[in-house]
Amino acid sequence: MARPAVLPLSAQADAEVRRSIAASAFEIERLICWGRIGFYAALMLHFEAYEQQGFGRTACMGPIGIGLVFSIYVLLRIHTPPKGLAFWAFSVTADAAAAHVALASNVLWPSTPYFPIFRIPEAAGILISTMAAGLRLSLPIAVWGGFLNTLGILSLLVLDRAISGPAATPSVATVVILLILVVTAGILAAIIAAGTRRIVIRATGAALRAEQAERGLGSVLADCHDARSVLTSARLSAELVGRIATMAAPEQATRLKLASERLLQDLGQVERLITEVNSRAITHLSTVDPPSAVLVGPVAERVARQVQDRFPAVRLRAQMIPEGLHVAVSGGPVALHRILLNLLCNACEGDGIRGASVVSLEAQTDDGFVELRVIDDGPGIAKEPPHGSTKADGIGVGLRVVKGIVEASGGRTFAQALANGGTTVVVRLPRAIDGEQGPANAATGG
Repeated sequence: MARPAVLPLSAQADAEVRRSIAASAFEIERLICWGRIGFYAALMLHFEAYEQQGFGRTACMGPIGIGLVFSIYVLLRIHTPPKGLAFWAFSVTADAAAAHVALASNVLWPSTPYFPIFRIPEAAGILISTMAAGLRLSLPIAVWGGFLNTLGILSLLVLDRAISGPAATPSVATVVILLILVVTAGILAAIIAAGTRRIVIRATGAALRAEQAERGLGSVLADCHDARSVLTSARLSAELVGRIATMAAPEQATRLKLASERLLQDLGQVERLITEVNSRAITHLSTVDPPSAVLVGPVAERVARQVQDRFPAVRLRAQMIPEGLHVAVSGGPVALHRILLNLLCNACEGDGIRGASVVSLEAQTDDGFVELRVIDDGPGIAKEPPHGSTKADGIGVGLRVVKGIVEASGGRTFAQALANGGTTVVVRLPRAIDGEQGPANAATGG
């Protein structure tokens, strides 16, 4: 099966991707600096404990001092990712120096009895240094790290043979196995660098495209607003034609009136389609951002007042929402407002012919979730609602808005008919505690 094509990014977007890669690598670099400082400090204590003197100690302390200064400088003075590869190459070189200085101390100051340098724990530092080069998210730097560590191993072998003699030199099989391990670590580092870089590129590209889509949806909403203004003007013109038709001759009046009615019907259909597009755009905009904590009480109170003013004949009963109750909703308070407004208005309107006389809003917690229940005594759920709506001319936009936002928030919705008539609609949203999103299992929707 062919893989779907990925649209290329613009030059500006490509630059943003590169900045994201550099920022990710630099965050890792700062962590590596802390590890390098700790490792160098342990080496210095090791050298002091053995009170080693002479050229060997000076030769080892030199790279340690350079590495310490570099790491501290990065942590204190560099706050943005440097450009180019020189910085990363120097950092990888410092890692390789740290690993080989630890082994060089055993070569320069052999112990009694003598242990070959590649049979002591410090040898693992070479493999760690080789693989860590891949964390810079650059394939050339990963290759450079593998080259440095391979060259360092060969140099230590030559130095060990010169100081301790042929009898202390590791066997050919040991050297070959170690070289294979280092080469394998280098290959893994290259895979880590290339693979992680590819993931960052895709993630950043997806985020940029989502941002572009969000801006596009914003323009759609603006266009919908302009289209509504045009439709309002067209509707007024159509109604004016209908009134003028009454003053024309009977035959012309009939045709003009019929044309006016058809035009009004067509304009109504267009208006409903624009409303659907507008609601879908708002829903998508609401679900772009991750869920955020929303205090339920104030939002429910505002919606209840708004709905009561709109439907004064309906008795609206809003249960006292527990103080401090938060839910995690994509889109924040505005999205929760739309959820409750759509549900309460739908309950009050009923099927468009007979509405509800009593509508209740309740809230209760259940195993890390909050269930918002809207209960009405209206006509109930239609068995075959057209396009998801219970109204004869409805298109189900409000319910789709609710479902889209709730599912994007990690929740779910369901409705059930009551035995004595009416409907209960339940919105189940993850609970947020102390202003933060609730438990991890909340994302699954239960």
